[in-house]
Amino acid sequence: VQQGDKYHRVLIKRRENDTRASVKLIDRGDEVIVDISELLQIEKNISSIPIFAQPFRLRGYDELQNSANLTPTLKKLILNQRVHITQINPMTINGF
Repeated sequence: VQQGDKYHRVLIKRRENDTRASVKLIDRGDEVIVDISELLQIEKNISSIPIFAQPFRLRGYDELQNSANLTPTLKKLILNQRVHITQINPMTINGF
């Protein structure tokens, strides 16, 4: 997908309607809705580069049980930040 002068690798999540699709920007981690005409074929050498963004969860934080206002605030604080991750248990980080 091209956004401005930047290209993003995406994973197509679902088709929203005849002209739009929900995609995950795999190197950033966020999801956006794009026009299907914005989807481009990726070169094989680019698609073999490992994904930069890794999913994680805050221990003890459940998005479904917290307020609708708190979740977006936490996402803004966390998205695009550098963190040091200590792996206590493989299921803590990769247990999605």
